[in-house]
Amino acid sequence: MNGCPDAGPGMAFDSKGRMHIAWFTGSDKASQGQGFYYTSSDDRGTTFSKPVPIHLLSEQWIPPTTQYLAIDNYDNSWVVFVNSEGLQKSADYEETYQYEGNGTVQLAILDRDGNIIQNGAFASGNITKHYPYTSGANGAIVISWINGDDAKLAFINTNKYA
Repeated sequence: MNGCPDAGPGMAFDSKGRMHIAWFTGSDKASQGQGFYYTSSDDRGTTFSKPVPIHLLSEQWIPPTTQYLAIDNYDNSWVVFVNSEGLQKSADYEETYQYEGNGTVQLAILDRDGNIIQNGAFASGNITKHYPYTSGANGAIVISWINGDDAKLAFINTNKYA
């Protein structure tokens, strides 16, 4: 799979040993265009399921963003990333490497077979940092992100996705 060299994939194994992967590609050779994709493998990466587009880009370039993936107790994949379409480099970018504008934290939930359960903006605001994070245990998923200078956390009960 062609992925971004600056933003590696999110990977996790479910309770039955299936490997789930989410990645970003800026390649114009991607199966359905530039954007974020999901796939899975039952043979430790020898073969993969058909890539599922999670979010395709409407712009040619976005700042690098990392996607994270966690598996809940029901073997659903929770993928989070910052949609940085529309962000611009700050006036002092060469010194600070900062962006300005409003971004969104995107959340995609896929079942064990790669069917999308939920997909869309989870949070919006002054989200210019490109490293949201997700983790899960004991029937809950936590998602964290930066909004301006504030760290944000959301705890989600995963039982409704059983």
